[in-house]
Amino acid sequence: MQVTKRLVNRKTHTIGYLVGGQWRTRREAVRLAKKGKIKNVIVRRCDNGEYIASRPDFPRLGDLPAAHKDQVRNKKARRTGVA
Repeated sequence: MQVTKRLVNRKTHTIGYLVGGQWRTRREAVRLAKKGKIKNVIVRRCDNGEYIASRPDFPRLGDLPAAHKDQVRNKKARRTGVA
């Protein structure tokens, strides 16, 4: 699986990722990355917990296309990719 888009809130903070065709929360993406199921990402730690980042020599996750939270209507739609 690969990260193809970011889900952002009004302040453009990343709140999720489109991984393998399904919207995942940041926590779910970290869990998948720890298991090695997401390509080209690593898990980083900070004071606020863990997050995923791209591996060196790969494009930054912040440079991925962003979808605004309001564009994806509900949690079920975010998971299935169907609005």
